Amino acid sequence: MLLFYLIPRKYRTQLKYKKTALLHLGNVILTFFISCIFFTIGFKFFENSTWIEAIWQTWQTATTVGYGNAPAEGLGGRFITIVFGTIVISYLPVIIGHAIDLISSNREKRRFGFMKNKQKNGYIIFNYPGANKLKRFIEEIRNTEIEIPICIVDAKLEELPREIVMLGDIHFVKGGLIDKETYQLANLKNSKTILVFPNESGSPEADSTTQTIVQLIEQFVDNQKTRVIHVLVDPKHSWLFDNTLSTQVLEDIGMYAAVQECQDPFSAKIIEKILTNTEGANPQTVKPDKIIGWTWGEFLTKLVEISINYEIKINAFALIQNSSPDTCPAANITITKDDFISVLADNNFVWSEIEKKLVLSKT
Repeated sequence: MLLFYLIPRKYRTQLKYKKTALLHLGNVILTFFISCIFFTIGFKFFENSTWIEAIWQTWQTATTVGYGNAPAEGLGGRFITIVFGTIVISYLPVIIGHAIDLISSNREKRRFGFMKNKQKNGYIIFNYPGANKLKRFIEEIRNTEIEIPICIVDAKLEELPREIVMLGDIHFVKGGLIDKETYQLANLKNSKTILVFPNESGSPEADSTTQTIVQLIEQFVDNQKTRVIHVLVDPKHSWLFDNTLSTQVLEDIGMYAAVQECQDPFSAKIIEKILTNTEGANPQTVKPDKIIGWTWGEFLTKLVEISINYEIKINAFALIQNSSPDTCPAANITITKDDFISVLADNNFVWSEIEKKLVLSKT
C-alpha cells in the first residue's frame, strides 16, 4: 500500500480506481451488446426482415453510419430505432472514454514500475547501477544474446531514463527491496539470470544489503534453472554469501585489471578482449560427459590435436571443481562428473561434438 503513495498525486486516482473502472466498463459493454441483441430481434419481427438485414440495420444504427437502405417503416420499428439510437449514442463515448482511461492507466503504471514483469528467460537487475553502466551492460549482453529481455528492479528510481527505454524490451519494477510484492512483480521464477548490484556503489556497507536481497531472491527462484550473481564491493565480505548459491563478481575488477597490467604488460588488453565478447574467442562454461575420468593433461593434449585436425578454434581456460575455478590445474588432476570446464571458443561451437571428436582421437 505504501508503494501507492510513491506515485505522483495526479496519477493516483487512475491507479486507485482501476478495478472499479474495469467493472464499470464491463457493465457498459454488456449493456451495449444486450441492447444490440434486443434491437436486432425487434427489427426482425417489427419490420418482418431477414436476420441478416436486422443485423445490418443494427450495425448501421450503432455505428451512426446510417446508410439509409431499408430503414424502419413501421411504428414499432421506428420506435425501437429511436430508443436504440439514443442508447448507443450515449454508450459509445463512455466505452471509448473508459478504454482510453485504462490504456493511460496501464501506461502510467508501467512507467512508474507497478506493472508485473511478464518477460521470460531474461535478465533481472536489482538496484539501478546508473544509465552509463546499465547501457554498457545491456549492449554487451545483447552482442551475443540478441533482444534478450531485461527487467530493472529498484526502490529509488522514479522511472527509467529515456536512453535506457530506447534500448527496447526493458521492463521496470519499483518497490521496496524487503517487500514480498516486489519479488512477485519481478517474476523471478521465469528469469534466466538475476544480477544484484550494490545499492550504493563503492560502499562496503552495501554488501550486507546485497546479502539480504540475494537471500530473498533465492526464496522465489529454482536454483537449478535461474542463476543468481551478486556484485561485491569489498572482497572481505565474501563470507556473507557462504550459505547462498549466488556467484560473486567484484565491483573493483577494473582496478585489479589495472594492477595486473602494471605487473604484467598486455594482460589488461587480454582480459578486455575476453570480457567484451566482440572479437576472437569468448569464455564459455561446458559440462564434461564423455571425458569423465580423463586427466587434465590428457584433455589438453587431445584438445590441441582435434583443434589442428578439424580446424576448430578452442582452448582450455580453467577447470571448475566445487564451484572453484582453477586456471592452471595440475596435469594429473582427474576430471569428474561434478566438474565444469571453461573454454575459449567461438560462439557457434558445439561442445557435444567436441567431446565426440576427443573420444575418437583417444581411440
